[in-house]
Formats: sequence, structure tokens, C-alpha cells
Amino acid sequence: MIANILIALFALAILCFFSYGDIKAKFIENKATLSFIWFGMIITLFFHSFRSSMLYFAFAAVIAFLLWQYGGIGGADAKVLMAIPFYLGFIGIAQGFTCFIVFMGIFAVLGAIFGIMLKIRKNKVEVPFVPIITFAFILYYVWFFLVYIKII
Repeated sequence: MIANILIALFALAILCFFSYGDIKAKFIENKATLSFIWFGMIITLFFHSFRSSMLYFAFAAVIAFLLWQYGGIGGADAKVLMAIPFYLGFIGIAQGFTCFIVFMGIFAVLGAIFGIMLKIRKNKVEVPFVPIITFAFILYYVWFFLVYIKII
């Protein structure tokens, strides 16, 4: 459990750094996002279920590719979204499915809300999605600790 908390805090720090870059310059280095993916794979080898993380990485890759292909998100946003399953703390495939669906549901709702708000408010089409992914990550871990760890 301590390892999950430390991994989540590490990922959150990196996501905050990426969010700042996405908001400020609308750019995140490819080396940084790819390193985030590779580091997540290495963490998964030691602390999580590698098989389930790879399965949901593949699902996230398909979703991210489709969103990127149809102009919904940028390339860096897609790579960050693909890395997220490695940091969600899957123990097995069944639990991973629930966790993955919850995270993607939170992401979809937040993305729709923020996208509509920015479109209406600023008539802006480009939405920095890494901050939305970061916020979804925070809400996911609140849910995860309340449901699976039963802190409260």
C-alpha cells in the first residue's frame, strides 16, 4: 500500500509538471512523455500486475490513438493517457477493468465539461487535456482509496 501511495505521488508530480507545460506552452517533450511510459512499465514489473497493466495500456493506446486521429487530443495528451494504466495500481485483470473504466469515465466527463466550457466561454477549440488527465488521476485515487483501501 505504501508503494502504491508513493507511485501515485510520483505520477501526480510528473502529471503536474506536464500540465504546467501543456497550459503554458501547449507543448510537452516527446522524450518526457515516452520516459513516463517506460518508467511506468518498469514500476509495473515490480509493484503491480504487469499483465493487466499491459492489457489496459493496449486499451488506452487504442482510445488515445482514435482521439488523436480524429483531432480530439494532441499527441502528447495521447501519450500521457497511454501511460496512465501503469500508475493506477492494478492488482489483477478483474480489478483492473473496474479501475480502468472508472478512470476513463472520469476523464471523459471532465474532458466534455472542460471542452464545452472553453468552447462556450472563449470560443476556443484547443483544450489542454493533460490537466484534465491530471485531475481525473486525482479523482480516481480518491475513489480508489475510498473503495478499495477503505480508509474511511
